[in-house]
Amino acid sequence: MPELHKELTADMDKLTQLHDAIESLLVIMSSSVVYLVTRNSFRQVNPDIPITKIRPPDKEDAPDVFEANKRELVNDLITKAKQIEYLIKSLPPPEPESEQAARLVSLEAEMKLANEEYRQALDRARRLHTQVGEALQLMLSDVESSATGTGDKKTLSTQSAPTQPSLITICHCDSDKYELLEEVWTNPLGLSILIQEINPSANVPAD
Repeated sequence: MPELHKELTADMDKLTQLHDAIESLLVIMSSSVVYLVTRNSFRQVNPDIPITKIRPPDKEDAPDVFEANKRELVNDLITKAKQIEYLIKSLPPPEPESEQAARLVSLEAEMKLANEEYRQALDRARRLHTQVGEALQLMLSDVESSATGTGDKKTLSTQSAPTQPSLITICHCDSDKYELLEEVWTNPLGLSILIQEINPSANVPAD
């Protein structure tokens, strides 16, 4: 696939150069027509049709200057046309339809595989979210039971915390996105605050 991407990038560069060259050729042609019409003197080409309009001397070039500019415009047109011809010849030949069809089938198979892997990862994240929620509810119930048994919620929330608490990471699955929700200390007070944020209706012991 990287080689294909590199090949397509090179072809697109050639197409861009060809597009720019064609635009330049059109500009040269337009400028040539404007110059030939506006900087040349009127001449009688038919003896039966007289000249009825004379261009002011300052609006036309001298014959030698006009011929020199005309040759320069012709050279520009020829040079740009040859450049376009070279770019066209450097383009790759059309890909056979059979190869195009095979490439499309391969890309479709890769897309299906990627989508299936994504759905599996999403299902795993949802199951993990459910398990974490159940574990938090169970731990909350243990906290409430301990607080009720001792009758001293303040002492429970401040003194029963481990001396070296560890961090737990809660992963929350929201629709099709995975995001890191929060890192909390696994002491009863911090856990109660987290559960209260996740489920406001939960009965969490207060300080």
